[in-house]
Amino acid sequence: MGANARIIKTGSSTVAAYRDNYENGISTIPATAHWHFRYANNGTVSVVTNNMFYPNLYMESVSGDYSFAGLSEKFSGSGGFMTVKGDMLVGNTGTGAVEVFNSNTNASPMQILGDLIIGGNPSASISKLENNDGTTAGTGMEVFGSLLINSNGLLDYDDPNASAIGLFRLHGDWLDDAANNGFDETHAVVEFVGSTDQTIIKTNAGATESFRFVRLIKPAGFLINNCSDIYIDEEMDFQQGIVLGSASERVYFDVDAAAINASDISHVDGPVLKETSGTGIDAFTYPTGDNGIYGAIGIETAVNTGEFFVAQYFNQGYGTYNLNAAELDHVSVLEYWTLDEVFTGTGASLFVTLHWGPHSQVLDPNDLLVGHYFTQAPSTSNQWESEGNTFLTGTATSGSITSNVVTSFSPFTLADVVAQLSLPLELLDFTAQKVEGQALLSATVANEHAGDEYCFERSLDGVNFETIACFTAQEDLAQNTYNTLDEQPAAGYNYYHLRQNDVDGSQSYSDVKVLYFGEASGETKLFPIPANNQIQLELPSNLAGYQAEIIDALGRVLQSQTIAPLRLQYSFDLSNLAAGQYILRLQAPNGLGQSHKFTVEK
Repeated sequence: MGANARIIKTGSSTVAAYRDNYENGISTIPATAHWHFRYANNGTVSVVTNNMFYPNLYMESVSGDYSFAGLSEKFSGSGGFMTVKGDMLVGNTGTGAVEVFNSNTNASPMQILGDLIIGGNPSASISKLENNDGTTAGTGMEVFGSLLINSNGLLDYDDPNASAIGLFRLHGDWLDDAANNGFDETHAVVEFVGSTDQTIIKTNAGATESFRFVRLIKPAGFLINNCSDIYIDEEMDFQQGIVLGSASERVYFDVDAAAINASDISHVDGPVLKETSGTGIDAFTYPTGDNGIYGAIGIETAVNTGEFFVAQYFNQGYGTYNLNAAELDHVSVLEYWTLDEVFTGTGASLFVTLHWGPHSQVLDPNDLLVGHYFTQAPSTSNQWESEGNTFLTGTATSGSITSNVVTSFSPFTLADVVAQLSLPLELLDFTAQKVEGQALLSATVANEHAGDEYCFERSLDGVNFETIACFTAQEDLAQNTYNTLDEQPAAGYNYYHLRQNDVDGSQSYSDVKVLYFGEASGETKLFPIPANNQIQLELPSNLAGYQAEIIDALGRVLQSQTIAPLRLQYSFDLSNLAAGQYILRLQAPNGLGQSHKFTVEK
C-alpha cells in the first residue's frame, strides 16, 4: 500500500490473506494509509486480530446502525494481538452507529499507536467500542495518542457475564464529549502512563468522569483534571505522577473507595473529596500534596453520618498566627491543611490526623498538638487553638498525630505547647533595598521566643561577612519584623544576609541579597555576572515606562517587567533558566532601547 492508499472491505472474504502475503510483512503497512471495515448491507464484514497490523482503521456503517457481532467480525482470539499504527475510529465516519467488540485475551492489549475516536458521525444512535463480546472480556487496549469520546460515543468496559477486569492504558489526553458518561468503567482499570502532561476533559459543565480503578504511572508530566470531579468508585493507586486540580475540579472518592501508595512523587495537588459511610465507622487518608511535597491528612468518623468532606494541603504557612496562649505556644509556619464539610450543619464528628515529614522540620514530636484555626463560634474566632493529641506515632523525621473529636472545620496545622521544642523558628521574608544611598534591611520571622537573636550582616565579596546590627527577642511572638540601615555601604557590590541564632543553639542563614552602590552616572547596571538563580537590574531615574525583558538565544521573551516611576532596582528570578547566554533588553515606549548580555551558570 502507498502512504495514502485506502482499502474498503464490505464483505466476508478473509483478511488473513492480506496479513500473510503483504510484501515485506504486514508490520510495514504505512501508518498514514486507510483501512475501512464498512457495513453496506452486503452481509458479514470479517476482520482479523492475531498478529495483524492496520494503518488508520475505520469501523463504520453506510446502511443504518450495525453491530459487528458475528463470530468473524469481532476482534477476538488469544494467539496474538492487533496493532493499529494510526488512529482507530469507531462510528466516526459513515452514517449509522456501530458496535465493535474486543474480546482478544492475549497477554498484550490491543495497541493503538495514534488516537482512539469513538462516535462523531451524524447518527442519532450511540456508537460503542466494547471490551467484551457478552461472554468473554478482552485483555484491553493501550492508546499511545489521545482518547476522544464524541457525544454519540461510548467506551464500554461493562461485561455482565464476566468478572475479569480489562485494561485501558492511555498515554495522551482523555476527552469525553458525551452528555452523561461516555465511559462505562464497571470492569476496567485505567492507567495514565504518559511522559508529558495528560488532561482529563469532560465537555459538559459540572459533569464528572467516573473510574472504578485508576493507576497513576507517569514518569513525567502532570495529570490535569479539567472536569468537575474525577470520581473513583473503588481504588486509585498513586505509583508515579501528580494530579493537578482546583476548587471546582476535585478528585472524589466514593464511600468504599481507597487511595493507596501516595508519596512525594505521586499525590493530588488540589482538593480531594471523600464521602463517608452512613452505616459504619469510616477512616480515610487523603492523598494530598503541594509543590512536590506529600502532606496527608486523615479522618475517622466518630459517629455514622454519611457526610462529604473535602481536604487540601498547602506547603506554606497559613499567614495568620494569632493563637490562644493558654493552649498553644506557636503553630507551624511551613504548612497547613484545610478540611471542610461540603454540606455544613450536619453535626459531623471526626478525629483528624495530620502527617508530617522532613519538610515539616519537626524538632521533637513529643510536645506536638493538632492546631485548629477557628473562624466561628463557639471558640474565639480567627485564632489558633488546640485540638489535643490522642495518638502520636513516628519520629522527628516522619510521623502522625491525631486530634480529639472535632465538630467544626477550618484550617489545621501542627502546633506546639512548649516554647521552641517541637517546631523551629522560621524566617518568612528578608529584603534589602536602596534608600537615598543607604541599604534598608528588613526581616520578618515567625515562632520567635525570648532570647532568639537576629543579626544583619554585610560582605564585600559574598564570602566573608561582618555584623551591622543584632536584635534579641524580648518576648514570645507568633510573628515579628526587624529593620536596620546600612548607613555607609561600600562603593560597588554589597552582599547582605540575616543570621538567626535560635534559643536551642541552632543557627541558620537567609538567602543573600545584593545591592550595588556607585557614582550616579546615568548608566544601567546588571549584576552579578555571571548570574545563578537571580540577577539584579539597577537603573538611572529616567526609564519609567520602559519594558525590561529577559530573552533567550532563540529570541523568546521569557520574563518581562514594566519599569515604574522612581523605582531604580529590579530583581529577576533565574532559577528556572538553563545555563547559557541571555539578553536583558530595555525597550522604550517608542520602540528604541538597549540590550545587555549576561551569562547564567548552574
